[in-house]
Amino acid sequence: MKYADFVEASQKAYEAVGAPVAPAADINGKRLPETESDVLLTKDVLSVWIDGYR
Repeated sequence: MKYADFVEASQKAYEAVGAPVAPAADINGKRLPETESDVLLTKDVLSVWIDGYR
């Protein structure tokens, strides 16, 4: 994944300060469920979500 290093570093920073979840993400104007927003995404998982939010 092109931005894997950024995503991993961001996740570690959120965890280090005790943030409950990573920031919300929108795909095509639809918000990902909060229960999923703290999951590090692989290219395959993100592709499935994007397809599901079309």
